[in-house]
Amino acid sequence: MSREASGDAEHANRRLGELAAENRRLRSEFGDGTRSAYRRSGAGLIGVGVLAIIGGAAFSGVREILFVLGAIGVFTGILTYYLTPETFVTADVGERVYSALAGNHAALADALELREEEIYVPGEHRVSLFVPDGDSEELPDLTAGPLITDPETRGIVLEATGSVLLETIGRDNSWDASSLQTRAETLGDILVEQFELVDAVECEIDPNGGRASFGIVGSAFGDLDRFDHPVPSFLAAGLANYLEEPLTVDVIEGDDRRDWLITCTW
Repeated sequence: MSREASGDAEHANRRLGELAAENRRLRSEFGDGTRSAYRRSGAGLIGVGVLAIIGGAAFSGVREILFVLGAIGVFTGILTYYLTPETFVTADVGERVYSALAGNHAALADALELREEEIYVPGEHRVSLFVPDGDSEELPDLTAGPLITDPETRGIVLEATGSVLLETIGRDNSWDASSLQTRAETLGDILVEQFELVDAVECEIDPNGGRASFGIVGSAFGDLDRFDHPVPSFLAAGLANYLEEPLTVDVIEGDDRRDWLITCTW
């Protein structure tokens, strides 16, 4: 290697080291800033709670209400102050990780000559994703997975991405068991408000026709028509868990009002 080439390589390595150090510094500052914001919010809530309690002691007419508000404020403030996030993963990093997994799963399905059909099946402990071959008509014993080799029901069985997300909010029906419409609307709200995976969701339910349609605006994890995408997977897992029966999912591009249209059929 010439002296000039050696010098260029040394300069490039030094520059890479400087960029890596700068990246670590920016990540640290971002984390510190976010934690500080959480702690300021927590301190503010605690202060408001204490003021409400003091007000309750001073004003007997509204004492009960102020004591309750004060207790809620102090409790919420303590949680916000101490339970700050320690690790931050950007949407871009999460989307890249998902893309790799989705690509691998799709390649496996292609190699096994399976249908482009995703069937979400509720179980005792999880919602499973079954991808059948071209001749399979009935669901197999999913506990025999992940690779089902029975000639009549060949396919693969995986734990649905949506099943894992569903566990973070509770897999029973107590949080929205009043109706199928409520269940669907709540699932959409969670995608927007809690997981922040999409910008907006609108839903339309046809219980007699066994169909639920979701119009999606925006997506933090890219195109929704990929293998077991978190957004349609979560909606499908949530509905399958509520209905206690399998359903299939179809995802197509939307129109002027919606970026994507997800249809769950049972």
